[in-house]
Amino acid sequence: MTTVVGTDLVAELGRGIAARYARTIRAIDRLDALDGRSGPLASEELRDDPQAAAALARELVARLLRVAADARLVPLLQTLVADGEQGVADLAAGQGASRLAVLRRADDLVDAGLVDRDPERDTLAATPLGAALTGFLDEIESATAASLGQR
Repeated sequence: MTTVVGTDLVAELGRGIAARYARTIRAIDRLDALDGRSGPLASEELRDDPQAAAALARELVARLLRVAADARLVPLLQTLVADGEQGVADLAAGQGASRLAVLRRADDLVDAGLVDRDPERDTLAATPLGAALTGFLDEIESATAASLGQR
């Protein structure tokens, strides 16, 4: 089987997903330690059980792809990648949507690790994972358009 997607891009996406979830794992470990939980911490379970790590990876990649497939979310992500951090009100005006609609869309992007939100400044910014995913989607769209043009 030939590799269609560049190895660097796949590795970058994988590192981005893992890095984003690493913060969650550290928080779970802290909570488990505070609760006096007996047994291994979440980070130890993932390190010691390749099947658990593979199952979590599958779930995280599926979540990322679900978000990437949502046509309402991609334009917001693309704007943040192209233009950098922006205020929610400015994004709402640029997207032709209400502030609440932009925040709801942003929640999905934040949950997937594609966007960071600063509630104090009321801004949104793409994460490195968001930028990598946008690059991946751009490559797929370009390849598709080129193939369609050959027919």
